[in-house]
Amino acid sequence: MELLKSWFVLRLICLVVLLVACICVLGIEGSSDDEERGRFSNYPPVRRYLPPSAPTTPIP
Repeated sequence: MELLKSWFVLRLICLVVLLVACICVLGIEGSSDDEERGRFSNYPPVRRYLPPSAPTTPIP
């Protein structure tokens, strides 16, 4: 009985965490209002790639 209860609690916590994460992602992605974006406007736009800062030739 103890094992069943702990497994149920663990599953419940995982479901709640996933639900909160989905709500946060959807809220950030779906926000088109200026005041909603105002919280994230001070961050630079996300870079899809990093430019090579050093030559790729290996050092001998």
